[in-house]
Amino acid sequence: MKSIALILGSFLLVCCASTPRVHYYEFSKTDLQKTDTGKAGRISVGIAKIELAEDIDIRSLMLEKSDRSMHTAEYHRWQHSLVDSIRRHLTTELAEAGPEFHFESHSATSNSWQLTIQLKFDAFYGTEDGRSIVSGFWKLMDNESDRETQKESFKIDSEIQRDGYAGLVETQASQLTRLASDLAEAIHQNQAEQNL
Repeated sequence: MKSIALILGSFLLVCCASTPRVHYYEFSKTDLQKTDTGKAGRISVGIAKIELAEDIDIRSLMLEKSDRSMHTAEYHRWQHSLVDSIRRHLTTELAEAGPEFHFESHSATSNSWQLTIQLKFDAFYGTEDGRSIVSGFWKLMDNESDRETQKESFKIDSEIQRDGYAGLVETQASQLTRLASDLAEAIHQNQAEQNL
């Protein structure tokens, strides 16, 4: 009886030791409250609708193989949903890129927003040859006139600078920062045109 318990204990120990640990990732630990100084006197901009194409709307990180097939990383996952992770990172980066605006982020449009940003991502993955692809389109809506003021597609193709999934996430974070910079520039341009 003692030998059976010993064998079972050894078997369980080997099984537990051989199970890979799940790694969780997020883009930024920056707290938006630390970068936002209140909305008094600033134009209110909301990030409302963020959509992901069905094939990338998952918790696992994704990698495109050389044969163009997509691999989902079973043990490398987003800490939160990808939409929430993108929303938080973009909101933080926009607050830094456009301090004269007040940025908020909700899934539904708020009546207090003067401008609304809507985004759709159709690609958000790494490739086997060390690239990161982020693509889709965004729309800027003027809530006062209820019209679309600008619509742009984007594709950001960057080299991953560090090996592994952590390197992919770092690259994707910098790609989102670049997207936030482009969005802030579009908002500045929109306001300049409004003031002519």
